[in-house]
Amino acid sequence: PLSRHPTQQPWQCVNPLQGKPSLTHWAVLQRNSTWPASCGDARGTRLSLIPISGRSHQLRVHLAAIGHPIIGDRFYGSMDPTFRSDRLLLHATSITLRHPTTNSPITFEVKAPF
Repeated sequence: PLSRHPTQQPWQCVNPLQGKPSLTHWAVLQRNSTWPASCGDARGTRLSLIPISGRSHQLRVHLAAIGHPIIGDRFYGSMDPTFRSDRLLLHATSITLRHPTTNSPITFEVKAPF
């Protein structure tokens, strides 16, 4: 369950008592991955993340809460310089929307640039 952080807005936090339900499905795609030069020598695990409930900052908060923040996340990420990046290493590889006039689903797919 996620809610607004009580003192640090716009941050979100895990709040089992007052948070709204949130669910993220995840799967490991690759372990010990290397990242772009902007990340130095960082290695990590590439995940597939599917937000079921769509809360603000949901993916970032869920991963940070279990001790695995997303590389380059300046809000919820690690202060360890090994895991810094000039960008957040979070990328939607696929998104489906409804066309505004036909109401037909349209899917866009783009490979992650990192």
